[in-house]
Amino acid sequence: MANFTDNWTSNPKPYKPPVPVGPGVPVVGYQVTATQGVGLPTLDGLPTPEIMAIWEVAGDTWASAPDGAPLVLMRPFMSEEKDKYRWGRRDYLREPGYDVTDSKIREMAAAQREELEKNFWAGKQLAYGKDAPVVVPEGVVGIRFRGGDWEGVPAGEYHVVDLIAEKIDQEQLAPFTLQIEGGHGTFWIKPEVLGGVDESAAEAAAEAGLNRPVPVATIMAAFQAAPQSWAQYLPQDKLLSNGPELHYVTNEQMGAANVVERMPTDDEVRRAAAARDQRYVDGLQDPGVRLGNDILVNAGHQGIGVEYHEALHWFSHTAVRTVLGWHFNEGTTEYFTRKLLAEPGLANTVRRDQDQYRNQIAGVTGLIEHHIVSEAQLAAAYFSGEVGPLFQQFSVHTEDSLSLQAYAANLGRNSGAAQEVLGNLLG
Repeated sequence: MANFTDNWTSNPKPYKPPVPVGPGVPVVGYQVTATQGVGLPTLDGLPTPEIMAIWEVAGDTWASAPDGAPLVLMRPFMSEEKDKYRWGRRDYLREPGYDVTDSKIREMAAAQREELEKNFWAGKQLAYGKDAPVVVPEGVVGIRFRGGDWEGVPAGEYHVVDLIAEKIDQEQLAPFTLQIEGGHGTFWIKPEVLGGVDESAAEAAAEAGLNRPVPVATIMAAFQAAPQSWAQYLPQDKLLSNGPELHYVTNEQMGAANVVERMPTDDEVRRAAAARDQRYVDGLQDPGVRLGNDILVNAGHQGIGVEYHEALHWFSHTAVRTVLGWHFNEGTTEYFTRKLLAEPGLANTVRRDQDQYRNQIAGVTGLIEHHIVSEAQLAAAYFSGEVGPLFQQFSVHTEDSLSLQAYAANLGRNSGAAQEVLGNLLG
């Protein structure tokens, strides 16, 4: 029997919603009407917005829309209309307890950052005196002095003009901002970006002679031979196909792909490089990306397993990404990437960077290590879209005192805090 509860809220930023979300308007996407008679409502109808405040939700009763989107059963809050059920898109909803869990994690993260600022960043600040030289690596974004807009900061040598005792965005780790000057102008940048991109895994792969293209047939064969404990959930139509289209690209092509969200043409690459907006700069150092049926791998990152990580995205169902968010999706993708690359036939063919998605994979692995979910349940969610059991198991083990969605949403910079909050609850 469906267990209806209230206090659900709308997700203000659903992933690429099929129904537009207006500013401040709580919406549940993909409403479907109910049929008369006994049993659960059938899927019947088109996506339409609904005012969230009038609904109760049965978070334990799931279905799938024709496009594969996970749905939960809903009914109007008014008693005289409670037999008028709807199926609502789960990615448009936040479960009860989301805000409380999110606040707990953020409070823990703030305490952890305060400790870090007292120690690590206090020492770093001393190194950035006036006229101190700094080298800006490729792929850094900042704010042009007196310009006010974020843009790509050209790589090269600069010197410190001033140290600003405030942050320039909410995600900044350092408690101060650097004002730097060089031949390309004056910029405000976050100090943490000066570390550059860790290329040690790619360098180790090159030294071992592993930096070479991987045929799609080799990738598909690896998945066909993967352990059945999790590979049984791979979609068979894809597993038996010829696989995705694989492209090895330049930094500039990768940057342009981040702008146009597909394999770019040469003209699109030239235009994106000339405009050099934040999306282009952010994409320059991406090791790889999956865009539809295309997998793009940065040619400078061969031999580190990017092809297999992106192929897992190609195999995956959209539900984990849309309902649990980017961080949980990447953590799960990396979890199965490492499982696959640990197999005897692949273990010596790549040099995987163990810091890749470190925060995300730690948060996902923690759920398995705490015996909240099993590897099989994680695989069923990731490859088949069966996310309901993840929520149900998390609810049972935390006695409804934490929200899985809020935990998942904080597996980026707040991952350590999220894991500590969960660990403290479980003892």
